[in-house]
Amino acid sequence: MEFIQLQVQRRDSKGTTASRRLRAEGKIPAVLYGLGRPNADLTIDNEALEGFLHTGSKLVELTLGDLKQQAILREVTHDPLTDETLHVDLFRIDEHHEIEAGVEVQFKGLAKGTLDLPVGMQPSNEWTGLRPATPDGLPIVGALPNAPCVLVASGHGMLGSSSGPGTGEVVAALLAGDELPFDPTVVAPGRFARKGSGR
Repeated sequence: MEFIQLQVQRRDSKGTTASRRLRAEGKIPAVLYGLGRPNADLTIDNEALEGFLHTGSKLVELTLGDLKQQAILREVTHDPLTDETLHVDLFRIDEHHEIEAGVEVQFKGLAKGTLDLPVGMQPSNEWTGLRPATPDGLPIVGALPNAPCVLVASGHGMLGSSSGPGTGEVVAALLAGDELPFDPTVVAPGRFARKGSGR
């Protein structure tokens, strides 16, 4: 792992006014903490810090005089209006201590062949069609109100393949006159009939 080198200075003054004055001088307030040691208040040159941030790395080796300390970038505070860097938090690390860190994973593009057919292959046919759906999202299974000899099994939307076997069992039970394990009126075609029309 490559550590980006950054020069830092100690910071004696704290508070909003002091931090604002440091930023006006091109320095960004920072805090280094972790590994059970006291927090260290530091400043980092804004230009050097921005260069580090643009690398996309989180690993940095801080140099203060003859002292060096490896650290990981923990948090960067930005001004919500100007996006100016206001403050940086750094966490000490060394090879003898384990750390836990969240890693953002971004998927870009599509896997090869996700949308494109292999070279030289053409689709054998194309299919389009309407999806029969109902206002309540439930299928229509049962006899028509004015035609009890006509059984309907429709309205599955895009779940026909998964709900087809169960619908087949319901239709078979209705034809055989068997009792269903649920209230058949829930999916009966008559639930959409207009009152008094019989349709």
